[in-house]
Amino acid sequence: VTALLPNMPLDASTENFSGGQRKRVALAASLVQKPDLLLLDEPTNHLDVKCIQWLETELKDSNSAMILVTHDRYFLERTCQEILEMDTGGIYRHPGTFSKYLEGRQKRLEEEQNIVDNAKRALVKETEWMRRMPKARSTKSQARIDRYHDLVKVASSGRSEKKDLKIQSQKARLGSKVIGFENAVFVREGQTYLDDFTFTFKRGDRIGIVGPNGVGKSTFLDIFAGEVPLSKGSRDIGETVQIGYYRQQGLDDSWLEQVAGETAMEKARLIDVVTDAAGNQDDALRLLDKFQFPRKRAFTALKRLSGGEKRRVQLLLVLAKKPNILLLDEPSNDLDIPTLTALEEFLESEFEGVVLVVSHDRAFMDQVAETLLVLQPGGQMKMFMGRFSEYLELDQAREKHDGEQKKLRKQQEKKAQNIAQSAAANGSKKGRERKLSWKEKKEYESLETHIEELTEKKEELESILNTATANGDAYEAIADIAAKLANVDAEIEAKTDRWIELAEVLEG
Repeated sequence: VTALLPNMPLDASTENFSGGQRKRVALAASLVQKPDLLLLDEPTNHLDVKCIQWLETELKDSNSAMILVTHDRYFLERTCQEILEMDTGGIYRHPGTFSKYLEGRQKRLEEEQNIVDNAKRALVKETEWMRRMPKARSTKSQARIDRYHDLVKVASSGRSEKKDLKIQSQKARLGSKVIGFENAVFVREGQTYLDDFTFTFKRGDRIGIVGPNGVGKSTFLDIFAGEVPLSKGSRDIGETVQIGYYRQQGLDDSWLEQVAGETAMEKARLIDVVTDAAGNQDDALRLLDKFQFPRKRAFTALKRLSGGEKRRVQLLLVLAKKPNILLLDEPSNDLDIPTLTALEEFLESEFEGVVLVVSHDRAFMDQVAETLLVLQPGGQMKMFMGRFSEYLELDQAREKHDGEQKKLRKQQEKKAQNIAQSAAANGSKKGRERKLSWKEKKEYESLETHIEELTEKKEELESILNTATANGDAYEAIADIAAKLANVDAEIEAKTDRWIELAEVLEG
């Protein structure tokens, strides 16, 4: 429970909790009961990465059966042994992990398309027969007519081809000057969210903002967008910058009235509001098709949209205005996997501007962000050159190293305490029974020197590692330093154990 509810007093009332905190409490309550069947609907929403990783381990070790609905592809890969796919009115079963499901789905779609293609070829021949068919119909003719209509159904059941959909209209040109911060500080209600931040964002940057929950990642996006003024320092923005901001907050009923404008709510259609944002209907239709709204759905009344569709429309309205800087705050919350995939493809192949993204979705971050800005408690921001998964791997290695060091210190303290207790109880008896040989004395003397040298080497490596991390050096270089540090730690532990063993005999 404490792993899922960090920094939350367990005796506090949930009345004043945020929606995300309440979701954590509900999830913790479900896990504590150890049920026979666990139903989880988007459990990773509002959880930070460490909580998600903890939950993955907890579910893998659980004896409960589980049915899970989630957009988190890495979470699916690590927790599920079978995937049920709901598609075009059918349910398809895929044994294995999520990656196996993707392979199986692609194979199924290819087989379905082959059936459709064969039906289309056969239909050409049958259509010609229907045109030449005599008016007098025999039983055999009627059977062939029925077969013709069956072929029409199969041939028309194919999926629409995904075209290379580009937004053709003029985009806002992004100049060489984007946005720069110098000695930026932001303090609110006594808490520092940004401290002495100096950074220049450049054209083509794809940056992920990461850090623990509550550290102020969404607040940083507000500052970047100019919606929250700095307490100190400066924010310098280029003249051609146009910011599109996809917010974490969802859409309520009042949103429908705002986007419908003067149009009566009964008549307001999806195509109308997207066209109004995009400037023309062609671009609106391209966007709608790209993000899972086929043409027949594009003319649906706004009031008939589902909650998930409203979130997609929120994203579309941001993209339709053709910004050259895109801020994405937890875009994977409430968006399905096909929409996330479409967004990833759009950002990779079509969007040429700057992207800043806050997300706990590891798969999405790995696809979109090439560099990370790590926001720490107290407002310090550090750069990491690499993907989100690489950062998490390094962070876990650092935590493991710190844990091993803590364990080593406790072991050394306990051994020293045991030596003192043994010496007090036995006096010098043990020393008379067992003495160090000349070779062991030399070893004992050299061990002290070696441990001091290794300790200095460890401090040097730790300094190099901290500098490399702060400077955003390549992941491979940082991992190599961390590996060397781990080897030095292991050598210090082994030599310290031997030194304590010899000291116990010498001081016995």
